[in-house]
Amino acid sequence: MERAGPALDRLAAEQDYAPAQFRLGRAFMEGRGLPRDRTKAIAWYERAAAAGDADASAALKAAEAESSGEGAEPSAGPEGAGPMEDAAPADDTAAADDP
Repeated sequence: MERAGPALDRLAAEQDYAPAQFRLGRAFMEGRGLPRDRTKAIAWYERAAAAGDADASAALKAAEAESSGEGAEPSAGPEGAGPMEDAAPADDTAAADDP
């Protein structure tokens, strides 16, 4: 079954249908059929979560973690050395000789 898209989700969301509120929030967050707008996405997630939508609650928590930096994972260095800042240069002597 094909989804109707943001236009119908908006109509249903405005009638307090929580699953449509979540989908509309996700459309704003991901820029699917609508311009990306994090503020509007979070507002729709909050409405859906308040109505008991578990997906919206999870998306809201993920968005909050991302904005606080908790959800970001550092990029791994060579051979799993951890964050790039922690990775040692491949040639230690060359790094020591640089001015």
